[in-house]
Amino acid sequence: MRPFLALLAVIIAIPSAIALAALSRPPAHPALQLHLLWERSVSPNADSNPAYIAHPRGHTAMIYVLAGNNGANCNPGNPVRRATLYAFDATTGRVVWHASTSGPSRCTTAGPTADPSGRFVYAVGLDGRLHRYNSASGRETKGHGWPVRITLMPDVEKVASTPAVAGGHIYVATSGFIGDQGHYEGHLVTVSLGDGTVHVFNSLCSNIPRLLGPSPGTGSYCSFVQSGLFGRGEAEVDPIDHSVYIVSGNGPWNGRTNWGDSVLKLSPDGSRLLDSYTPTDQQYLDDNDLDLGSTGPALLPAVTHGGHTWRLMVQGGKGPACSSCGPAVLRLLNRDNLSGHHALGTLGGDLDSIAAPGGCEVLTAPAVWKHEGQAWAIYANDCGLAAYRVAFSHGPRLQRLWSIGQGGTTPILAHGILYVAHSGALNAYAPATGKLLGSAPIGPVHWEYPAVTGNRVYITDQSGKVRAFRMSR
Repeated sequence: MRPFLALLAVIIAIPSAIALAALSRPPAHPALQLHLLWERSVSPNADSNPAYIAHPRGHTAMIYVLAGNNGANCNPGNPVRRATLYAFDATTGRVVWHASTSGPSRCTTAGPTADPSGRFVYAVGLDGRLHRYNSASGRETKGHGWPVRITLMPDVEKVASTPAVAGGHIYVATSGFIGDQGHYEGHLVTVSLGDGTVHVFNSLCSNIPRLLGPSPGTGSYCSFVQSGLFGRGEAEVDPIDHSVYIVSGNGPWNGRTNWGDSVLKLSPDGSRLLDSYTPTDQQYLDDNDLDLGSTGPALLPAVTHGGHTWRLMVQGGKGPACSSCGPAVLRLLNRDNLSGHHALGTLGGDLDSIAAPGGCEVLTAPAVWKHEGQAWAIYANDCGLAAYRVAFSHGPRLQRLWSIGQGGTTPILAHGILYVAHSGALNAYAPATGKLLGSAPIGPVHWEYPAVTGNRVYITDQSGKVRAFRMSR
């Protein structure tokens, strides 16, 4: 992970016949209205997504926002040093409670994570730990391993992606700060929500199953650096077999212990590497700051074709399919055989590739959808917004169905509506066609994206605002 690339010129791909047919169909949804319910301020800004809990004990619905970044985006010359978790009444916007952490970490761009039971909310702290709070009162759990240490080097290891909760575990991925400063390695920390058991998987020196430290000559030191897990949407959990997927950024690869620019499939407890995919141009990607792991994986809904059930995924990134192939691509992979060889430590194995929106790098998480029996992935980047689906012609292939030239942050698909935040506006689209259904003004955005529940939409922005909207037709 190195400094973000400058915005690229928009390259609009010529729609295929399928895309033109889809765009010519009448919209499946009537126009929407997004009505502002309330607006509040936080400090610093919350460069992430909110979390929602419907019924914390003894309270109505609540929205949680982790304010842990500023406009300098973790620049060492302007560190945050203090992050605050806010709990808002989801209906009125009243601050019910707040809790802060401070420490050597410069910032976080992760959001809070709600417990499936609704009892707890989790947030990473600037002290290098994962904290657990009572969702209604804000009382922090202390003791029995909490707060959980997630890095021994919080001054150089950042939590960029919102932790994921699934199958009785919470998953926290780490990376470096902008500029790849310091001796850091990407790793995944998996915490059992039941008994607090912790497993660590390092994307470099994966033979060391614990947190890595900064001191050479110790058993927890790795001489290799980078391979950060910084993309939005890291630690995606397969709904079928509960394996967890992470994707690494630039770093060395040897197919044994070092896994730079690779998709890694781990056991549900995060302790064992089950499968891997590394592109054939991994060295080129590493040499040219073209991280594969600039975005998390899109685990597609299972689809059946020709009597065979396919469990596929799409992986975006910054780079092309080969050193001379041109634009950034999305790669189609088989989750049941990532490498194509039923073995770890090999290069290649992707089934297909197609240009990302505008051919530009992807730095946001995707949305996935099963529509009319087909698997879709929807991506946004600085160059545009586009929808892709899996078709079968001599094997599974990716088809682009529609695209628009306005970029955005991580798309959220909820209740048949696609929500995408752009600087200055939160837009709602029909996911099957890309037709704009409605819009509401917001401030500038960086990594912020909305949380949607029922007819309510919640979003933060770079100006330190938190807004709640009610959607109506």
